[in-house]
Amino acid sequence: MALNIDPPASTFDSVKGSLNKHTIVNTTDKRHAFKIKCSNNMFYRVSSVYGFVDPNGKKPIDVHRLPGGLPGADRFVVQWAEVPAEESDPKAPFLAQAQSGEVVFNVTANPAAATTTAAPPAAEEKKE
Repeated sequence: MALNIDPPASTFDSVKGSLNKHTIVNTTDKRHAFKIKCSNNMFYRVSSVYGFVDPNGKKPIDVHRLPGGLPGADRFVVQWAEVPAEESDPKAPFLAQAQSGEVVFNVTANPAAATTTAAPPAAEEKKE
């Protein structure tokens, strides 16, 4: 596979929303353009929908889950196409339908109640 995602999955807070960082890793000696698609555009945003990854390079991306909505599973699809070094428009290969592969990473949104912390101990009373 030309591109991989690290980490390959993540979990988000469906009540408060949250931000997770992923990295697109190019495992080849060729330059690639990428396009990121999501199964739930209502609650997820990604820092770079289109971009380039240099040969054997890495491209960090931020995935933001907005607050609200129901908990559950969604997925992102990262499509790629090999491009020459002089290509300056990351959308061009996809408009020309030159996609050569894709990788999927799964995300899960859980309610904040699933990760609650214990209450602090009660303060001691002073006796006089």
